[in-house]
Amino acid sequence: MRSRSAAALAASALVAAFPGAAALAADPPSLRTTYPCYSSGESVLLTGSGFTPDGEVALSLSGQQLTTLDADTDGGFSLRLQAPDALFGTTSLRFTATDRAQPRLSDHATLRIADSDVLVTPMAGTPEQPRRIRAWGFFGSHAFYAHVKRRGARRARNIYLGTPRGPCGVLDVERRLFRRTPRQGAYVLQFDALRRYYPNLESSVTYRLDVLGP
Repeated sequence: MRSRSAAALAASALVAAFPGAAALAADPPSLRTTYPCYSSGESVLLTGSGFTPDGEVALSLSGQQLTTLDADTDGGFSLRLQAPDALFGTTSLRFTATDRAQPRLSDHATLRIADSDVLVTPMAGTPEQPRRIRAWGFFGSHAFYAHVKRRGARRARNIYLGTPRGPCGVLDVERRLFRRTPRQGAYVLQFDALRRYYPNLESSVTYRLDVLGP
């Protein structure tokens, strides 16, 4: 008959002293969201596993306890909540789930929130100078464009800006919106994921530009 190793004996002793240690060894605690980034108001599913079966789990946000959840017979739980508004660009919220019976069973999850928005700087200055263009919340877009169209003109100038990166669809580039001194008048500056200009797209961000004479 084989003799049990010292490591196995130690593990058996740990389980005997702390019944929940078996779950810790087999399935470390985990807290996660379905997607790495969400839009404001979107439904978020927060799931946990590896906690004490039929036990209680404290859920906190940035160190402040929100609620206590009941784990199922497998030590798991789920909670559906609504993503709050993003303050500016992207917002990150850090959730922590901690086992009430065994506080060492704990894990964190970061919820990232990004609304589709574009910031152009500077807005003042000569039309020909380069502008810094920062965009957020364009999830899954393989390309991102700026469209510049003068009111009354038949066509728009379509400018390829690049591909939004990361889980929250972020882009940060510098481009010229006009090749040369434009004609005086009111212009529409629209940002979206389409190569050509289509007015009033629901998924677009639009500015109004007024080009004055000398």
